[in-house]
Amino acid sequence: MPTLPTLAEIEAAAQVVYRAFAPTPQYRWALLQAHLDHVVQVSDDEAAHAMRALYNDTHNVAEGAGAAAFAAALQQRDRLRGQCVGVSLTGANVDAAVLARVLQQA
Repeated sequence: MPTLPTLAEIEAAAQVVYRAFAPTPQYRWALLQAHLDHVVQVSDDEAAHAMRALYNDTHNVAEGAGAAAFAAALQQRDRLRGQCVGVSLTGANVDAAVLARVLQQA
């Protein structure tokens, strides 16, 4: 009877494929541009502000990368006014010391 690959075997195979393909930053950017109509860059301060807002207003925890989409929405709020906007909240595995430092900032 054939056995199914384990999760670790699947991950190892994915890493081999990724290393063989190794997309360049230019390729990744071209791929994004082909599918997105707008890209927003946020600063570390904006990501930290989003982390604080999420925690203070909703009691949800996000790491900086996880709060970046919310930070972008906050940055673009005038452009987005009147639209229904949704963002993914990810990255609740933020280090406790980092979260404490971010939450203590004004």
